[in-house]
Amino acid sequence: MAYTEGETCRLTPTWISVVFEAGRWLEDDTALQVTYRGYLSRTLAKGTFYPNSGIEAFVTGRHSRLHRDWIQVDVVYLPITLGGNHWVACEIHLRRRAITVYDSLPSAHGDDVLDTAIQPLCIYIPYLLDQTGFYRYRTDVIQNLEAFTYIRPIEGIPHQRSDSGDCGIFTCMFIQHLGLGLPLCFRPEDSELMRTRVAVDLWAGQLL
Repeated sequence: MAYTEGETCRLTPTWISVVFEAGRWLEDDTALQVTYRGYLSRTLAKGTFYPNSGIEAFVTGRHSRLHRDWIQVDVVYLPITLGGNHWVACEIHLRRRAITVYDSLPSAHGDDVLDTAIQPLCIYIPYLLDQTGFYRYRTDVIQNLEAFTYIRPIEGIPHQRSDSGDCGIFTCMFIQHLGLGLPLCFRPEDSELMRTRVAVDLWAGQLL
C-alpha cells in the first residue's frame, strides 16, 4: 500500500506506539484504516450506500490509498469489525462472487453477529460493481445483482490466544499473507514480532 504524490501519512511516535501494543488497535484503528481500506468495510457493514459518497473511488481506483482499481483484479482484501470489538479479514472473490472470512478467534462472536456484519457487504458489492461500471469492462464476469455468498473456515486458520487482544495484527497478517500468496504459517507467539514488523514497515512506507 502506498500513498500517491501529494498525500502524506503523518505517523507520530504516539501513533506508532499503538501499533506495538496489544489491545489498543480497537481504540485507535488508524493502522487498519490507513493500511487496509477500513473506510469501505465499515460503511458497507452498516448497510449504507450513498452514490458519489466516495465509496466508488475504492472500486475505480481513484482513491489515493489504492494501488489499482477492482477492474484489474479478481480478489479484494479488507477488514471488518464484528460487534465493535473484533477484527476479521475478508477475502472477496469478484469472479466467484464469494467472500471468505478469516477470523483469528471464531469464539469471540457467533454466526448471528458475523451475519449482521458480512451480509450487507454481500448484498451491496454487486450493486457497487454495477454502478461503477465494473461489468462493462470485465466481460469475463457475468453481471449479476444477486448477493455474494460467504464462509468462515475454522480448520487450518491461525488462531490467537483468547486473552491476547491480537485480532488486529492477525487481520493484517491474514491480508498481507493472502495478498502475497504466502502460507498462513504465523503463530500466537509471533504476535510481538508481527507488530514490530508492521510498525517498522509503516514507518518506512514499505507495507503493501
